[in-house]
Amino acid sequence: CTSSFSLSVSSRPINCSPFSSSSAIVGEPLSLLQARRVVSMLALSGASPIASERMYRLGEDRTELLRRMIPAAPIRTVDLFRHTGWPPIWNLTVATDERQWNVLGLFNTSDEPRTEAIELADLHIGDGSQRFAIYDFWEDRLLRVVTDRFSLQVPAGGCRVVSVTMIHAGAPTVLGTNRHLTCGGTDLHDVRWNGDALTLTGRSDVAGHDPYELWLYMPEGEDALEIQEVRSTARRSWARGSDGLRVISFEADASGPVTWTIAFSRATPPSPEVPQTPRRLQPQQNTRGVYLSWYQPDDRAVAHRVYRDRRLLAEVQGCEYQDSSALYNTRYEYAVASVGARGNESMLSDSVTYQTPMPASVNLTQLVPLVVSQDH
Repeated sequence: CTSSFSLSVSSRPINCSPFSSSSAIVGEPLSLLQARRVVSMLALSGASPIASERMYRLGEDRTELLRRMIPAAPIRTVDLFRHTGWPPIWNLTVATDERQWNVLGLFNTSDEPRTEAIELADLHIGDGSQRFAIYDFWEDRLLRVVTDRFSLQVPAGGCRVVSVTMIHAGAPTVLGTNRHLTCGGTDLHDVRWNGDALTLTGRSDVAGHDPYELWLYMPEGEDALEIQEVRSTARRSWARGSDGLRVISFEADASGPVTWTIAFSRATPPSPEVPQTPRRLQPQQNTRGVYLSWYQPDDRAVAHRVYRDRRLLAEVQGCEYQDSSALYNTRYEYAVASVGARGNESMLSDSVTYQTPMPASVNLTQLVPLVVSQDH
């Protein structure tokens, strides 16, 4: 990845950030997406932010952003790549005595959405044989389980922040927390798995009256587990989740450390949860080819696979796709399937047949060459 930004979390406070003391502006005229981008940049660079606006005028959605960047993390900034301007990918490596993970910040300062393809090998993450869970911090959801690569659409003027964590066989994998943009780097301590007692223990620094979440990826197959009990020193704690993900929540009346123990039991391997099949697939002709759109009623769908003439054409995150390779005066059959976080695919939607027209006139640049030859 020739345009990325590398950072690491140190065990002692070091601040070599280009934002060493920066203003945190999250209110108007910034949109929520732009405010997220500002907060994400400050938090992932280890900046010591200064609130520079009237706090009492901020809405709950904006003060929530400030909570996720405080306190400043002891991050050492190391730029290893050549690039022009702000790099679009920031890679924060977080390491503790118990575990290691990466937090990727994907930034888009343009006026158009952009799809960013991430090759883990380019970021020195894994060797292609391990499995990694991709969790979206701002959207608070498990996106994918991958081995080598994935892609994300970054909204115009916005950002995406995801944790990349290697999945451990036979034990629940901690994917992070919602307390801070480092996904546990500042607040999660002493995490221990006891394979004999089937318990996961740890300590979390929580803020009073701020719901704290711990994200767990559950083992599959013969090693399948299920949560039996959650014990903690917080006022209230509970678990929820589905399809391989469990979210443990804590609520405390005062800020400070909360110790917790999660007890598990062996479980019958559940059948993979398959998201619902997309509905109402509609093709439409435009100057770039065939534009496809559909409806997805199931939020467990993390992506969609588009099939043309029963062959895989593309995989996209949203509910639309532009088929720019479609030829004029050709009949095509389209169908779409949903994809879950673990890669499980739904049944294909009802197929639609579409005949592309033969236009009366067309620009030469819009035509797809069928034969290309070169002579003397």
